[in-house]
Amino acid sequence: MRFWIAFVAIALVPVVAADFYYGYAWCDPPSGPGTLETHAIILPANQNNCPTATGWWSQYYKQQSKSVWNWTIAAQLCGATVTVAIGNFAEVQPFWNSSDGGSGECSHWLPGSPDGTQVMRCSKEWRPWGTVRCIYVARGICDSYLCK
Repeated sequence: MRFWIAFVAIALVPVVAADFYYGYAWCDPPSGPGTLETHAIILPANQNNCPTATGWWSQYYKQQSKSVWNWTIAAQLCGATVTVAIGNFAEVQPFWNSSDGGSGECSHWLPGSPDGTQVMRCSKEWRPWGTVRCIYVARGICDSYLCK
């Protein structure tokens, strides 16, 4: 009987979701109008920050720096190819699917934010300009089992 009580308690422990974020990032030159780059990006929740979205060293930046903000964003994420279907912000519920057969829902609204986004700033070295300002806007979050 004790075994079954312990088994039931363990079996009822919920699986912790390892969410991921999607958004876009850009870097501005030190002077003058325009941007040096703009790209769409998908990041695991534990690495959802501006340096990871824009840093030369970041594996996510390296593979996604040429991605464009569009109806869908695709990236290698935690061992699977993940595609987030963003759609029209006002009319379509975003969702994701992955090469390992997974899928789930996303939200365009990030909790705790007055406008539903998280804006993060950082800087990086960019030759020949030196230090440039970068901005990463987390635009949504997806519930996922990936990246545990």
